[in-house]
Amino acid sequence: MVFHLRLLLVLIVVVGPVSSEASCRTFFGGLIGRLSPLASSDQRIGSVGPLELSIVETAGTATGKYLIPNEFHTDEFRPILSGRKGALISVGTFRTLIDASYGDFDNVILADIDSITTEFNQLHLELIAESSSREDYLQRIASFPAHSDSLEQIHRLLRMRMGPGGLYGDAGPPLLARFVEKATSDSQRLFPDSFLNSDQAFLKIQTGIREGRYAAVQVDLAGLQMGKLSSQLRAQGVRISVIDLSNALEHIGAKSLDSVKTFWANLGALPLLPDAVVLMTINTRFELDLRAHQSRADDDWIYYSLEAVAFQNALRQYAFQRRGDYNDWVKTFLD
Repeated sequence: MVFHLRLLLVLIVVVGPVSSEASCRTFFGGLIGRLSPLASSDQRIGSVGPLELSIVETAGTATGKYLIPNEFHTDEFRPILSGRKGALISVGTFRTLIDASYGDFDNVILADIDSITTEFNQLHLELIAESSSREDYLQRIASFPAHSDSLEQIHRLLRMRMGPGGLYGDAGPPLLARFVEKATSDSQRLFPDSFLNSDQAFLKIQTGIREGRYAAVQVDLAGLQMGKLSSQLRAQGVRISVIDLSNALEHIGAKSLDSVKTFWANLGALPLLPDAVVLMTINTRFELDLRAHQSRADDDWIYYSLEAVAFQNALRQYAFQRRGDYNDWVKTFLD
């Protein structure tokens, strides 16, 4: 059993370019039945105080490619996230916060390999913290001129990556406004009941940020600094219940088999709860037999989940008993 994961680990994230009119499919297999939502309670797992993380990633990227989400149905994970406590660690930007909206996490870590993505995440958290309401936040992040120093810096990052000659041509900051409009419009309403569309979810996340329980760090999931991050989390009593990789494993697997082995070791070093789960996306270019699964028409991703222990075992078999190429391994894992 295998899946795509993203190199960027942001305890809240997104990856891979995708056509807005391409086909998407949802694939949970029989896992939702086994990964039942956890009952909510007042008991906390791990650290509830301010996180203190100090990571200096020297082998990361600085592209800012995926500041705007291109996976539009991560709310498919909601049944698994519901009621989960402990810590969430995720790659990407908005993705992590959307995941956090559906759980009851004590800590959230946005961990990404990219320095621009990490800077965006840090500024985004600041903007949420200083907004007076969800409506105020939506207006400030999507409108001009900037209404705060944080927002001005966010727009600068977007212009850097999406201005003339950038990834999105001349779209620039309005691309962010278009995403917010799409996510919150009555006709489309992406990510229902997330912090983008729910006052209650926004307040939950805003409170966690203000209490210092959210943190954004630049770190390579398949790099040496992950060991330091694991040690710091463990020392602060943080226990991880959800890892959202997006399609990071696809990027890791494309680098080298040694990278896959390092990632496997890093995953094993994390302070995981016994019932921890891994969430991921797999691009539909992998020719999988998904005829029995629900189809969509607005992104190119299969949404998949698995117990962390099962994922580690599958990853170990690939890394140390490699059979065939990575693409064949993904197909075998899903089948």
